[in-house]
Amino acid sequence: MNIVADRNDDGLTFCKPVSTVPNILFVDGLARSGKSTLCRLITTFERLEIERIDMIYDYVGILNAFGKLDRDAAVAMERLFADLSLYDNYICRNVNFRWRDTSSVFHFPRPLVYFKRLFSRGKDQAIREIEAENPILLSQTHNQMENIDLHFDSFPDSLRVVSVVRHPVSLAYAWWKTGHGENLCESKWNQIFCISRDDSPPAHHLAIGWEKQFQGMAPINRIIRMHHDYMVRAKKTLESLGGDRSAKIFQLRNRSLFTVPELITEQLCAFLNTTATRKSRAVIRKMQRTNDDDESMCNAQQNEIHVQCSAESRAMLGDMIDMYETQLYSL
Repeated sequence: MNIVADRNDDGLTFCKPVSTVPNILFVDGLARSGKSTLCRLITTFERLEIERIDMIYDYVGILNAFGKLDRDAAVAMERLFADLSLYDNYICRNVNFRWRDTSSVFHFPRPLVYFKRLFSRGKDQAIREIEAENPILLSQTHNQMENIDLHFDSFPDSLRVVSVVRHPVSLAYAWWKTGHGENLCESKWNQIFCISRDDSPPAHHLAIGWEKQFQGMAPINRIIRMHHDYMVRAKKTLESLGGDRSAKIFQLRNRSLFTVPELITEQLCAFLNTTATRKSRAVIRKMQRTNDDDESMCNAQQNEIHVQCSAESRAMLGDMIDMYETQLYSL
């Protein structure tokens, strides 16, 4: 059998017609948007599985958007991975037991669930339990709103998305102060896709269209342009979605987690068709005592950024603030 010849058949597609995942939730946003904070609240809700940070959805979304992975293969891969992730959860395989990680079993509100699953027989038993319990598979994703139509193709009925958006000034400042404006492509720790055009030096994939300019830019200018261009692309994608898919996206300003956590909890439970628990109350109390993005701090950060960035970057930052303040959010 000639695999190379057969795979070039125009009628050949990859598919995954049957899924075991009844519900899947993406908590999405740029790095340092507050996704982990939100996940600490969401995992206290009934039927929620442990938080997973599965980069595969990010990678598949990026490769498909860049035309490097066909749509049918991308959809099949995401469906296969979601099925494997939920099955692994139910037999406690590839579950995070690292003490320091916020996504660890030890930080999950019901850790005994996973210790019991260590002794699961797997296979048919796991499938029966999934069908009986109707769980919600939770995955933290990164800047996938511009690719969200692909993910809805993968999970047309089961996917819900909570998009966390932090104030553009505070987010840019956080990236700047934590070194996200440096060229991460040169780091051994790098976990992002880098891009290069005509043998230009590698650049962050969010620098698409200006990757040749990336190397010569100051870190804060890189950050602001990456955030701005992503925000514009994501807004365009969201505006192109049909009403059915738009209704499956809950857009959330990060600040609301700290100012109105009870209302957030109520609306998220309705959005996900689940209920809060006693553990939710403890997380809410902690949120009420925290607010990293208050107005005075944000103003001070903006002043510091303005001193260091270019006039073009200041204009882009102002544009992002306008989008942040005028775009429709669930809260």
